[in-house]
Amino acid sequence: MRAYILRRLILAVPTVIGATLLVFVLMAATPGGIGGSLRGDGDSGLVSSTASAAARREYLNERYGLESPVLVQYGRWLAGVLPVKFGGPLGVVGVGGPDLGRSMQNDRPVVTILAERVPVSLGLNVAALLVVCLIAIPSGALAGLRAGGWWDRLSSAAWLLLWSVPIVWAGAMVLHLLAGQSAVFAGWWGESGGRAVFPIGGIRSSDAGEWASFWPGSDAGGRWRRGLALDTLWHVCLPVVCLAYADIAILARMTRSATVDGAGADHVRTAVAKGLSPGAVARRHVLRPSLVAIITLLASSMGGLIAGSVIVESVFDLPGMGRLVMEAIQAGDRELLLGTVLLLTVLNVGAMLIADVLYARLDPRVELR
Repeated sequence: MRAYILRRLILAVPTVIGATLLVFVLMAATPGGIGGSLRGDGDSGLVSSTASAAARREYLNERYGLESPVLVQYGRWLAGVLPVKFGGPLGVVGVGGPDLGRSMQNDRPVVTILAERVPVSLGLNVAALLVVCLIAIPSGALAGLRAGGWWDRLSSAAWLLLWSVPIVWAGAMVLHLLAGQSAVFAGWWGESGGRAVFPIGGIRSSDAGEWASFWPGSDAGGRWRRGLALDTLWHVCLPVVCLAYADIAILARMTRSATVDGAGADHVRTAVAKGLSPGAVARRHVLRPSLVAIITLLASSMGGLIAGSVIVESVFDLPGMGRLVMEAIQAGDRELLLGTVLLLTVLNVGAMLIADVLYARLDPRVELR
């Protein structure tokens, strides 16, 4: 097992390099190239608003080496990311942490920006995965164990309907129906005369910084406060629903198919013939092997959830990784986009590695080599 994990980690290195190199080359080939709008007219955030476009271009070229060949620029960025630092007459200088550079837009460290945005997206995606698992796995397993029954037919139609709904339309509809004081179903939630069912956007209320309590309760003046925990949950409820509903449909159908296949296996019929109870047969011999297919889908859906975050975070005005990617692409911010792609690639590779390890734990027939 340890040798397998070590090999996978070593093989992950060229995967990460390939993903970042591809993004780097595509950025350089797009109209405007690296730097994009930052080198045009207007305030770039790096120099004064009265500076000319030529001065801004000169500043960016000198600061980030944009006039060098593309592969040379990528090599410099990669040298900063690698833990082994090169330079000097001996070649190797020492070992240090990865340096993702500074954003071209606001001259802030990329690591600092990612540290602010990652918790939002990671929290949304983890919550969405929990909702997906809690709803899709039981409903799909029940449909598979009672294939052809009323629940199987009803759930199949419901999942197909959910899967067919575009995420942009779903976000717009929940905002219209449930968010803001002008929502169609407003009127049963709120405080101090407010009537919003759910907030329109953001991760917390504007006055949340004044609350002293993390949990719901009354403040010193006797006014009831939601607390930071409930307020955050209130704000992310609709985004999590928009992130989760399509994957609920996919995972439920996958669970049903795996359960139906498992129920017809030879060892299951043998267990039934030996007199095991239906519940024991379902738990030990049908559902557990079916988890292999479920884990595969969950691991592969990590990238899809991040892609969905781009839309959801834009619709609900959430300061997460999705919006960060769009901002970096629109501005041509090389450092910020490459740092984000690097982090997302590492997360996806890690998710697939965890899935492989879980395969071997759940199914003794799987051998990791």
